[in-house]
Amino acid sequence: MKRIYEAIYSDRRTREAVCNASATALAESSDAYGNKGDDQIYRTSMSRDVADRINWSNSYSVDFEQLWTVEYEHPDVEAATLKENARDALDCAVDNGLFDIDIGC
Repeated sequence: MKRIYEAIYSDRRTREAVCNASATALAESSDAYGNKGDDQIYRTSMSRDVADRINWSNSYSVDFEQLWTVEYEHPDVEAATLKENARDALDCAVDNGLFDIDIGC
């Protein structure tokens, strides 16, 4: 999603023309009858107000996940995220970060 927002907002002229941009992640799924389709699993948005504050010449160091707004997260994705965060927190608590590299402790 970061690349989508970079493509839209890093160009000044495009940024001035766009008030709000959104990005949607889809995943292929199938129902109980075997019908396949694409399900939305994650959707974010970013306003021009936020984009105007980003230093686009240094965007590689920007934590976009802190800047975009999560509009929708599929329950399975949300559960996986919570599980991963809990695992990271437990890892940090067990070893206090010593002799280990833990991001977000």
